[in-house]
Amino acid sequence: MPAGLHQVGLRRPSLREAVRLNPGARIVECGSAEGAVLIALMPHDLDHLLGALSRAGGR
Repeated sequence: MPAGLHQVGLRRPSLREAVRLNPGARIVECGSAEGAVLIALMPHDLDHLLGALSRAGGR
Protein backbone atom coordinates (compact mmCIF):
# COMPACT_ATOMS: atom_id res chain seq x y z
CA MET A 1 0.00 0.00 0.00
CA PRO A 2 1.20 3.53 -0.69
CA ALA A 3 2.47 5.71 2.15
CA GLY A 4 -0.06 8.01 3.79
CA LEU A 5 -3.09 6.06 2.56
CA HIS A 6 -6.30 7.53 3.99
CA GLN A 7 -10.02 7.25 3.21
CA VAL A 8 -11.66 10.12 1.36
CA GLY A 9 -14.92 8.46 0.29
CA LEU A 10 -17.12 5.38 0.18
CA ARG A 11 -19.54 4.50 -2.60
CA ARG A 12 -21.32 1.79 -4.56
CA PRO A 13 -19.81 0.76 -7.91
CA SER A 14 -20.98 2.67 -10.95
CA LEU A 15 -22.86 0.72 -13.63
CA ARG A 16 -19.63 0.49 -15.65
CA GLU A 17 -17.67 -0.82 -12.64
CA ALA A 18 -20.45 -3.25 -11.67
CA VAL A 19 -19.91 -5.13 -14.94
CA ARG A 20 -16.52 -6.28 -13.61
CA LEU A 21 -17.28 -6.22 -9.87
CA ASN A 22 -19.96 -7.75 -7.73
CA PRO A 23 -22.72 -5.08 -7.76
CA GLY A 24 -23.00 -5.52 -3.98
CA ALA A 25 -19.39 -4.43 -3.49
CA ARG A 26 -18.37 -1.08 -2.05
CA ILE A 27 -15.57 1.15 -3.34
CA VAL A 28 -13.40 2.85 -0.73
CA GLU A 29 -11.83 5.93 -2.29
CA CYS A 30 -8.45 6.70 -0.76
CA GLY A 31 -5.82 9.36 -1.13
CA SER A 32 -2.07 8.88 -0.74
CA ALA A 33 1.22 10.59 -1.40
CA GLU A 34 1.28 8.71 -4.73
CA GLY A 35 -2.25 9.65 -5.82
CA ALA A 36 -5.76 8.22 -5.70
CA VAL A 37 -6.37 4.56 -4.81
CA LEU A 38 -9.70 2.72 -5.20
CA ILE A 39 -10.26 -0.44 -3.15
CA ALA A 40 -13.26 -2.63 -3.97
CA LEU A 41 -14.52 -5.02 -1.30
CA MET A 42 -17.66 -6.59 0.04
CA PRO A 43 -19.56 -4.78 2.82
CA HIS A 44 -18.74 -7.41 5.46
CA ASP A 45 -15.01 -6.59 5.00
CA LEU A 46 -15.38 -2.81 5.36
CA ASP A 47 -14.73 -2.69 9.11
CA HIS A 48 -11.41 -4.51 8.68
CA LEU A 49 -10.16 -2.16 5.97
CA LEU A 50 -11.39 1.02 7.65
CA GLY A 51 -9.77 -0.07 10.91
CA ALA A 52 -6.46 -0.71 9.14
CA LEU A 53 -6.65 2.67 7.39
CA SER A 54 -7.33 4.49 10.66
CA ARG A 55 -4.38 2.74 12.34
CA ALA A 56 -2.11 3.53 9.38
CA GLY A 57 -3.20 7.17 9.42
CA GLY A 58 -2.32 7.44 13.10
CA ARG A 59 1.35 6.65 12.52
